[in-house]
Amino acid sequence: MVNEKIVGAKPTWSPYDLLPRGSKNALKRFWDWAGFSKGFGTACRYEMDMFLLRLRCAISIRYQMRVRQLRRQKGLKVNLGCGWVPIPGWINLDCYPPPKKESNHCEVLVLDMRRKLPFADASVAAIYSEHFMEHLPFDTVCNNLLPECFRILSPGGSIRMGVPDGELFIQRYQSGKVGAHSEKTADSKPGMMDINDIAHSGGHFYLYDYEVLEKIFKEAGFKEFQKCKSRQTRAHCFDRMDQDDKWRVENTVFIEGQK
Repeated sequence: MVNEKIVGAKPTWSPYDLLPRGSKNALKRFWDWAGFSKGFGTACRYEMDMFLLRLRCAISIRYQMRVRQLRRQKGLKVNLGCGWVPIPGWINLDCYPPPKKESNHCEVLVLDMRRKLPFADASVAAIYSEHFMEHLPFDTVCNNLLPECFRILSPGGSIRMGVPDGELFIQRYQSGKVGAHSEKTADSKPGMMDINDIAHSGGHFYLYDYEVLEKIFKEAGFKEFQKCKSRQTRAHCFDRMDQDDKWRVENTVFIEGQK
């Protein structure tokens, strides 16, 4: 998951973020001199971070002990890609967790979520994710993430995932709108730039609509699908879970399914 968490303003545990500004500038000048693209550099940084994270998980006694505890538990609730908004009472997973002072005393398990998830088969009652899946390559979602979610979810368990709604952005492009605005202004970007931004900027790999979500969830084994808007759900465990900032409310499509 190459995302804005490693290239944005918020600091992470990445060794790059710990470098002094002068060292960062020197590395950027070398990168430009070598002719490498910014995107390639971001990808290299991320993969190196994930290698270090997998190594840390493999040798951390504390991490291994917590995983053994989790694998003995049932009825867990898991939040994938929590970012800086962990949920109390849930097991929050992310590769770049918030600082402890920002975590609201929530548990955040730090790992590379593109690999096997640290839970036993059929041990999770609910899985939630908001604006995480688009930060993974499409084949990783189809071949790794969703099959792992199906494996750990208990029979009758619920899953809810939200992503930027590609259908909305294309509709706005077709109608001559930009973003959430109904009229263009002097500094508005062309509609095609808006689509490319949501599809690829900020570490996004793929632009989904509900039809694609339903297809890949069905292929992973889930059933009883429902298309939802923000704050709309049939499962009580997801009540009031979605973030309420205006952009996400207007531009997110959710899918809910069951095992």
